Amino acid sequence: MIFAKSFSQACSSFLLLTLLSLQITGFQRLKQVVEATEPQAHSRPADVFNRLATAQAQQPTSTPKPPAEVKTQKVKLAYQQEATKITAMLKTAAAVKDSVVFGLLAANIKEDEIVLTGTPSQIKYAVDIIAALDQPSAIPARPQEEAGQRVKLYYLREAGKIKLILNGVADEDGSALRGLKAADVASDELILYGPRKQRENASRIIAALDLPRPGVRLEMWGIQLSSAKPEEMDKVMQKIRVEIDQTQQAVRETYALLQRVSLEAVPSGDLEAGFKDLLEDTLQFQSALDQNRPLAFTDILLRLLATKTPVSAVQTLASSFTRDVQQIVTRRFGQLPPTFTGQPFERFFHVRKLVYANNQWRGTPTAIEYSTKLGRSALLEFAFEYSRLVHDPDEFSPYYLQRAADTLNTRLQENIDALNLDIQGLFVAPTLERIRTIVGNYKQVEFAQVGKTSIATLSGIATEISAHSVSAFDVTPPLRLSELLKSAHTLANGADEFIPDVKKTGAQQVVGTMPLAQVIGLLAAFGENREIWRELRAGISLKVTPNVLRTMTSAELQIDLQTGDPQGGTRESGVRPLSRISQHDLKTNIYLNALDFFDLSAFVSQSTMDGGRGYVPLLGPIWMGLFSDIPALGTMFSWKKGPKTVYHQSLVLTNSFISPTVMGIAYLYPTTNSGRNPLKGRKAGPARFSDRLEEVRKYTETLETLDLKR
Repeated sequence: MIFAKSFSQACSSFLLLTLLSLQITGFQRLKQVVEATEPQAHSRPADVFNRLATAQAQQPTSTPKPPAEVKTQKVKLAYQQEATKITAMLKTAAAVKDSVVFGLLAANIKEDEIVLTGTPSQIKYAVDIIAALDQPSAIPARPQEEAGQRVKLYYLREAGKIKLILNGVADEDGSALRGLKAADVASDELILYGPRKQRENASRIIAALDLPRPGVRLEMWGIQLSSAKPEEMDKVMQKIRVEIDQTQQAVRETYALLQRVSLEAVPSGDLEAGFKDLLEDTLQFQSALDQNRPLAFTDILLRLLATKTPVSAVQTLASSFTRDVQQIVTRRFGQLPPTFTGQPFERFFHVRKLVYANNQWRGTPTAIEYSTKLGRSALLEFAFEYSRLVHDPDEFSPYYLQRAADTLNTRLQENIDALNLDIQGLFVAPTLERIRTIVGNYKQVEFAQVGKTSIATLSGIATEISAHSVSAFDVTPPLRLSELLKSAHTLANGADEFIPDVKKTGAQQVVGTMPLAQVIGLLAAFGENREIWRELRAGISLKVTPNVLRTMTSAELQIDLQTGDPQGGTRESGVRPLSRISQHDLKTNIYLNALDFFDLSAFVSQSTMDGGRGYVPLLGPIWMGLFSDIPALGTMFSWKKGPKTVYHQSLVLTNSFISPTVMGIAYLYPTTNSGRNPLKGRKAGPARFSDRLEEVRKYTETLETLDLKR
């Protein structure tokens, strides 16, 4: 009854204001309206609305007017969080034939927002009704229930940092996260606790952060060169540098060729108009298909999606590109690598649904067209969701944004993996083989390939790798007489306990002229294991932090390279220390192209070991063992060797590739918040996202590959 009374008072106030604004006079008319809105026994809110709308409709009729245009308006509730209930009341009133809101369409997209569609008059009455109901005491607000929610991180595994951000925002007065508590249970998992509204807002923040970031893929081959002749090492390194520089130039020339051929295969006039308009105008990714700049790998893939002739475009690209790449490789190495079978970049074009047969690239048209439609759908869905994130951050759906990002990112990665393997087979493998050949021509230089490492980095996030090796060397010195006698004496004292000492015959007590215990001790001393080993440790540690630049055609790498001994190794007493340069530290910044080849190296290091002594065969070691303690006489049949020095050079050959992700697309094609396109000759996209969604839906329905209904 309290609710009905409050509701009736609100409606009566609304009617008085409405009648005054319409300049309706007469006591009888006012009485009729008020009586219609008086609560009756067991009245429901919908009944009150019916009487209210009917009473307002019973106004004197006039000459029929032409139908007014239909428009849509969004109404934000100031006090209540009950848009569902108010919308239900409006729909009930709109169903009454004589109501002034008859035919009005009402829908709630949130608990504090209502969307109205109808004539201006209908919308005006509906807005007044909502205003009358949207009072602090009109409808009792339902308290928001607090609950916990688990959120999984898929890309940005920094739950601790995100927790600090959320809790910091929640502590601010008036914050949209006020009352929320966040806790990290793992590096990739968060727990949110608080009212539903706050948890939804926090989920949107997390989704905006947890998207695939662009990165740099590094394929690294370690090479170790060693020589006792520094001049020989220098000659080898000069030739190796020439090989690396020539391969770098060939790789860069190949990517420039891919950019040029892509523009020739898909010129601006060959772009599919519907897809182009949706992406550039409706969704406002205005530079998406711009060809007046260097093309990133995402631009190349996007043009293959946007062409209106996908079959002929990809065949033209494959034919022209592979033909010219063969010329680049032949010019660099004299021929295609012997280990290379098939056509250049065959893996990449297989992903594009092409096969090479009868000296030409061919593909099944239905397979290529279907793959193109899938790609367009995935791209448009992500473009819409990301555009919504930028323009309307309090409305977008975290689930649909992350789903669209995952779908598109998967399609990007399969192209990247194929292209990377093609580059390795065409350029890196033959370069390593030529380096082996160069080193083999210098007998004083030794070559060792110490392995291959793959690193997938993310922009702005450090990646570390380390590898250590342990080598053991036998450094046992010659046996000295003093050491032998000392060891024999110790062993003889221990053997006394095992020899009977009561009434023994002389044969049992002595051997010749020596006591039995001493004989046993001497024999044991000769057989004692006295090997001494030196342990040397070597290793490499690499820390890479990439920063992919906005154009996605270049990146900066911060590199921290350490080579040498991670620890000092071990040294037994009596063994001379090893003189050497134990560690190199290299810190530098490198700028890379989208596809590049380079090397990392430190200074030449040297290991110097004492040469020890040389001995006259047979006699020298025995003489040294018996008389080493006698000055001059002990070294009569031996001599001191000079120090042994070995020079080392470490190289890390690196093939780099900027791996684009969906966030790379977002960085490359930023949307604007102005609602209009500043470029001349291009129309602005729809202002409301419902209109944008409708245009995207209509287009994707023609592709029959994606359902955007939600």
